[in-house]
Amino acid sequence: MKELSIIIPVYNVQKYLEDCLLSIYKQSLSLETFEVIAVNDGSTDSSIDILREYGEIYPNLTIISQENKGQSAARNNGLAVASGKYVFFMDSDDFLCLDSLASLLSKAVEHDLDVLRFDYKFVDEKGNELDKKTNRDKRKRYSDWLVDGKFLYEHLYQGEFFCLSLLKRIFLLKYSILYKEGVFFEDVEYALKVAYHANKVIYIDSCIYAYRQRVTSTIYTIDKKKVTDIIGASTSILKYVNDSSLGNGFKYVIKDTVTNLMVFALLRIAELKEKEEQKSLCALIHESGVSHLQPGREVKEYIISCGFNILGGWHVVRILYPVVWLKKKLKG
Repeated sequence: MKELSIIIPVYNVQKYLEDCLLSIYKQSLSLETFEVIAVNDGSTDSSIDILREYGEIYPNLTIISQENKGQSAARNNGLAVASGKYVFFMDSDDFLCLDSLASLLSKAVEHDLDVLRFDYKFVDEKGNELDKKTNRDKRKRYSDWLVDGKFLYEHLYQGEFFCLSLLKRIFLLKYSILYKEGVFFEDVEYALKVAYHANKVIYIDSCIYAYRQRVTSTIYTIDKKKVTDIIGASTSILKYVNDSSLGNGFKYVIKDTVTNLMVFALLRIAELKEKEEQKSLCALIHESGVSHLQPGREVKEYIISCGFNILGGWHVVRILYPVVWLKKKLKG
């Protein structure tokens, strides 16, 4: 059995794929220690050719091909064939920054952790670091603390619910923690499930992951389907608020996350040009059962969430509509 399985969904990323693979193989891990499972998700560019070239060089690279089913299905299929004690889900347009996987893996094994969380930075499409803040400063005080999943959710995510972590494979399998397929923003509920079940967690204040900001990324290309999935993610995690085993801190973060998601959704709905499409999405919010938002901590979130609570989604969208379009016009 390998110590680590790195699972990479691959879809039309020929421009970035080599950076991703090279950053893995530059780590000071022996090939016998880890495996790379690249899941080709129906790519139509030369991504599969690049994978095959690397597969000829590195015997620990396994290539799985599937019809285009999305990132979640690719991750789940990769997990199904993984053999590592720990798994790490990596996006194929991102890359690892530092030679620190070996030390992180050693710590995870030493403490028999369920989750080992680390940190990241933002880079542009060319790989240059961006002056864009993360919440690392809020996390670093907890570096090297041995905590549980509730602490992870309340203090270590800090509103960033993508699983930049080494995850124990049998832990994921024991609790059937899989990505919901066919939806966007799948990380939100996945991260909650990981935290809900984890018993042994450590966060390391090491920035080893470069998260590439692309104009084609999910968060920058919003349509009706994605807004619908934001609403779905909100209702999925809001159900946990009724769990009597959870403390107030955990529930507060859930409610705060729902607020952030719904504010984002309302702003995106306001960007839509079709009034009927706006109405149908606002009706979907109402039908989902999200009727009240915890007032956000930032000014924008606070104003919009309070407006939602008093006026309802449709009236908030009508107020936001001229604001977002004026902002777009001014930005060109």
